[in-house]
Amino acid sequence: MQLYRLKIKALSNFATPLQGDTLFGQICWAIKYKYGNEELEKLLNNYENKPFLVASDAFPSDYLPKPNLPMRFLDEDVKNKKENTKKTWIKFDDLIKAKYKSAKNIKDIESRKDFNTKSNVMKNSLNYLTSKTEKDKFSPFGVIEYFVKDYEFDIYFLLSSSFDKNKLLEVMNLLSNLGYGKDISIGKGKFSFNIKDLEEIKIDNKTHTYMSLSAICLENLSCEEVFYTPFTKFGKNSIQVKSNKPFKKPILLANTSTVIKYKIPKKELYEGKAIKGISSFEKAVSQGYSILFPIKDI
Repeated sequence: MQLYRLKIKALSNFATPLQGDTLFGQICWAIKYKYGNEELEKLLNNYENKPFLVASDAFPSDYLPKPNLPMRFLDEDVKNKKENTKKTWIKFDDLIKAKYKSAKNIKDIESRKDFNTKSNVMKNSLNYLTSKTEKDKFSPFGVIEYFVKDYEFDIYFLLSSSFDKNKLLEVMNLLSNLGYGKDISIGKGKFSFNIKDLEEIKIDNKTHTYMSLSAICLENLSCEEVFYTPFTKFGKNSIQVKSNKPFKKPILLANTSTVIKYKIPKKELYEGKAIKGISSFEKAVSQGYSILFPIKDI
């Protein structure tokens, strides 16, 4: 499998954070629209044994998350624990060279934002027959919105031979026009990219230690050590799924930047599993896989 990095630019704010498993689901729907259901079924046929695609979260351009490791492995001063925990982003080259002290708070990175930059936006309920609020009823409600418009992000993709980079670009182009996540009908989740901004990433894989680039399922994991923060995913079925049960079962995962140490180097830069049986829609499958980024041995 080959690793690629795609730089995107947010053209609007987002109503859903750009996370790998959610992006994978939307890519699957885009494949169905672009190539037909038969092609999607073919790609998913062996997904439980080997994924045709693994998508990462979106990260501030040229940065990756700092590994989720105890401070002793990061060569950090215990006295500055509070300050160090806020420094969550590290440059791509610095991560490879294990220069963890160069990690920065997002506020210290000039003209950057991440998908933690969110706010509760207040709106008001409308009567859709009149397009007005009710005379005797004032019904404000709050929605979370991620203020990332005009900022650039990197997304990493691990592709098998059955789904090459040209298909990825076609599908991402369709998705960029449709929009990502919630509230796409009112302009949220729009982004753009240049096909020249898709580059293959070559990494010297001689380490035994790796960091996940999205949330990952650790079930039946065989390793020496693992450092992670639990993350519960409360998924929701796509609007295309006709069901009176819109919500999926919660999934307990290890969050992005999980660090895993193996006895021998990995041949393929991914770990995890396909997750099924979480929805009233029987064919639903969630990406429990994650790309593994090689880091310095611990």
